[in-house]
Amino acid sequence: MGHACAWGNGNWLKAYLQGTAANSVKAIVNQKDSGGAGTHGQIAGPVENAGCVAAAHWEEFTLSGEVLTEAIVYILNVIGAVMAKTQNYSVAFDSDGATAVASYSEANNYAAPENPWVDDPEATKKDYSIYVNYDDLAPPEEEEEGGLRMTLSLKGHEGFDLKTRGGKARRRVF
Repeated sequence: MGHACAWGNGNWLKAYLQGTAANSVKAIVNQKDSGGAGTHGQIAGPVENAGCVAAAHWEEFTLSGEVLTEAIVYILNVIGAVMAKTQNYSVAFDSDGATAVASYSEANNYAAPENPWVDDPEATKKDYSIYVNYDDLAPPEEEEEGGLRMTLSLKGHEGFDLKTRGGKARRRVF
């Protein structure tokens, strides 16, 4: 099923977002456990989109063509900036996940996101609407569709959750 060495160069990351007000959001791709268990080095981003609308929508963050390799597990992140303590920005999810997946969350500094990011996994069955697109570097051995689907995991309410409160933002990832 495909080639064994690399998937390809990352084009963009998309997340389905909604907020109580317009907000700025950063997207980051980390390499899971690259610095040891629970320590995840940053391999792409942060890419900032200022003034994301409050209405539910797909938000696209343009990457810089970082190479995504098949043998590596990636963590896709979004971090919302705080505009007021009563505002939040969220990522959509489906709650019908078949099996529990690793999930990460903690308050993080929007201005200077932690790198490497240190956090231990939790488990959730939620399938979050976040994924990355890439260009295939080599022809596949078998026919297959392009694109890499990953999910973001957040504890939440009413189908969305990426809380931003008190100068910090919560982020959870697969």
